[in-house]
Amino acid sequence: MNNRIKGQDTQIFLIFNGEIVNTITAIRSFELTVLLKHEEEMYLGETKPRTDETHGGFSGKVEFVHDDPDVFDFVTAISRRARKRQPGTRVNIQSTLNYPDGRRARIMALDCMFADIPISFGTRADYGTSSLSFSCNEANYSTL
Repeated sequence: MNNRIKGQDTQIFLIFNGEIVNTITAIRSFELTVLLKHEEEMYLGETKPRTDETHGGFSGKVEFVHDDPDVFDFVTAISRRARKRQPGTRVNIQSTLNYPDGRRARIMALDCMFADIPISFGTRADYGTSSLSFSCNEANYSTL
């Protein structure tokens, strides 16, 4: 059986003081990278290098379409958090993967931090989009 999947049901949740206050669902693309560093060191008395790896958190990208003016509440909240005017704002990014055999998995990037937030309208015919780069220290993977 072909059990390959396509990304579906990706949402951005804006959480303030423990409550979801905004959800963005018009997601075009989502990527999450586990940041690992491979280290290798040679010693004079040994013939092979010793290797190790360290975990450096997670990074990712998400692109979404501006299909609701509430998206600017998201941009405002992130901007206010960065200026230390709205502490307590947490952004989690969740993606649910639906497998053809009925199984599902969920990826949740927790307490994401963002770089620049561009708002783009490429041409008169294009939908407005934002493409965000983010990083976080924790992400959860679970089978549903």
